[in-house]
Amino acid sequence: MYHTNELNEHFNKINEQINNYINTILLNKQKIAIDNISNLELNDIIHINFIPDSQKYIYDLYPKFGKIISIENDEIIIENLDKAHENLLHEGVSYMGQSLGYSYYIYKFI
Repeated sequence: MYHTNELNEHFNKINEQINNYINTILLNKQKIAIDNISNLELNDIIHINFIPDSQKYIYDLYPKFGKIISIENDEIIIENLDKAHENLLHEGVSYMGQSLGYSYYIYKFI
């Protein structure tokens, strides 16, 4: 597990990497908000930002960016900029486990 400074650096590194990619490679693409996760499809290029319910998790919930490569059983897998495969959503951070403990905004590039 990361310490606070390492989490902050990791968060900033990923955010910078995503923003650089969007501002150079996807410069001519339109970015649209997706109102429901069920509207996502294979091969969509997405950017997702997370807003934790508790400030404690602000750097744990780093943004994600990538291409959707799998949608199965309500699990969406993306290939990120490092060519690694990861879940679209973070694990829940709710203390009682009754919710994810965060909200999110998803954008799709077309």
